[in-house]
Amino acid sequence: MTLKNKPNVMDTRGVSITWKKLTVKVDIKTQHIFQNSTHTVKEIIHNANGYVKPNSLVGIIGASGSGKSTLMSVLANRQSRNLNVSGDIRLNGQRIPSGLMKKIAGFVYQDDLFVPTLTVAEHLHFAARLKLDRRITTKQCEILVDEILTDVGLAGCANRFISNSNEDEGELNISGGERKRLSVATELLINPALLFCDEPTTGLDSFTALKLMTIMRNMADQKDKTIICSIHQPSAKIFELFHQIILLHDGKVAFSGTTENAVEFFQNIGYPFNEEQNPADYLVKSLSIVPGRELESIEKATKICTQYEKSQYFNYVYEQIELERRETETFSGLEKIEHIFWLHKLYLLTYREVLSGIRDPSTRYMNFIKQMAIAVFIGLCFKKTTVMNQESVQSIKGVILAMVTENIFPAFFIVMGHFPSKMPVFLREYSNNMNSPLIFYTSNMISLIPGLLLDPILFAVIWYVLLELRNSWLTFLVTISVTTLVFNISAMCGILASLVTNSYKGADTLSTTFGVLFYSFSGVAMNLRSIPVIFAWIRYVLWMTYAVESLLIVFFEGVENIQCSEVPDVPCLRTGHEVLSGLGFSSENLQRNIIAMCGIYLIFHLISFTTLKIRLYLKF
Repeated sequence: MTLKNKPNVMDTRGVSITWKKLTVKVDIKTQHIFQNSTHTVKEIIHNANGYVKPNSLVGIIGASGSGKSTLMSVLANRQSRNLNVSGDIRLNGQRIPSGLMKKIAGFVYQDDLFVPTLTVAEHLHFAARLKLDRRITTKQCEILVDEILTDVGLAGCANRFISNSNEDEGELNISGGERKRLSVATELLINPALLFCDEPTTGLDSFTALKLMTIMRNMADQKDKTIICSIHQPSAKIFELFHQIILLHDGKVAFSGTTENAVEFFQNIGYPFNEEQNPADYLVKSLSIVPGRELESIEKATKICTQYEKSQYFNYVYEQIELERRETETFSGLEKIEHIFWLHKLYLLTYREVLSGIRDPSTRYMNFIKQMAIAVFIGLCFKKTTVMNQESVQSIKGVILAMVTENIFPAFFIVMGHFPSKMPVFLREYSNNMNSPLIFYTSNMISLIPGLLLDPILFAVIWYVLLELRNSWLTFLVTISVTTLVFNISAMCGILASLVTNSYKGADTLSTTFGVLFYSFSGVAMNLRSIPVIFAWIRYVLWMTYAVESLLIVFFEGVENIQCSEVPDVPCLRTGHEVLSGLGFSSENLQRNIIAMCGIYLIFHLISFTTLKIRLYLKF
């Protein structure tokens, strides 16, 4: 069964790409203390012209900083916002409508980003459903994935886990080279007319790199693909695989043509070639900057670029550009894609997050065990608090403070690393129109719900049973509700901190500040009425204050027979009302406190999602 005629699996064969007078500049702003900021413009690509024929494997070669990645990202319309691009880029000689390049071209980034707990086949199935037209059936997706796995040589490891670290390679996980091929396979799902690969051999050994590039050569020859790769310094065998190379120096084109013509051109302008040399090393070395001879090296490289512009090879490229130009026409023939529905995408990404959490439970289980152990410890330490006397009053205040605290900081730390670890994959998927901020945020929050409910509820049950406190269903239910709210609000605070700082360490630093505020305004450390007016507002935005007051209310409301101490001159609190009043609390505030905590929870969600949107705006 073939999928070439199915929706969103493109059949755009024989695509050529040309660019004329392409110039790329970047604005650089430098901030100075006590001085005005300086503004400079750096030119990365200078007046470049190029032609890539259909169904060919092309290597953009050059030293570090020559502009390889920038040129390729601009051609693929994936450049960053701070780049100013001018020039004319065309496909098959026709102008490209805005956004078309991303629809018909795949882009393999230098860094491979995956959900590490998925298998190779699962990753491709998820990607297929997110990328392809919703009219494609599940069976057609399975056939397509199987075909691509075979094409890139991953059929034998389809059921192995991906992992994102070379240290995790083994019998159950794929290798670095296989991860790179999986990146290529992901882009092949839409059957792209063009495939851009940014430094695909970086980090791979020579054998693995050659295997990958051989697969790409076969795709160009047999699958009608036009593949453009940026590559620093390929081996001789990889160099021979290219149909065409584009040699760059400092943003200028030093040569464009076949590998044989490249060596011939450099020999003709006075750079002898030894047959035992790696041709790629020979070309790059001819343009390299020699330490201690910088001016001479730059002058030599500039001269090579000038001689290329006067050569027959440049004239051929320019002629091809002019032959393919059709100024009044636009690239057409791409069928409109019907993306999957919003709820279906939410279901897929939520399922993926839940699956990932189930398969990587080590940290989650350790936090759960720790929480339950603390609940048992607190319950045993404060077990003898059933007799209402002055000592038990102090014990109850202490155990409530401990209970609230132990549901704030663990929740805070559990989620601090969640979003920072998910952001790289999300940003990649967002740039490829596979994900959205609302779906990303919602799916992650849904996947966290079981832990955010189970942990505090079990904690409260263990704690309540061991302490043998008031035998009242209302007290029990309020205790569970308050504990769950505290845990979830604290988790949201940790998520917000991680989204603001985008790192676990940054969020951890903020936790110290919260810790001081929580303890100071809990109502147990000091009477809230004694707080200076200028800081009084803080108690109304700290959910710990609401939680402590609520729990003290349900435990002391209606208590009228607290025994006094036999020690003389020791203050005696005879009723629950006196206990609450002594702390600056009121039994009338229970409903208000619950509503306030629910409001804080919702506000944290709103601020967290807004922060995510702002980060995306600044990024893209």
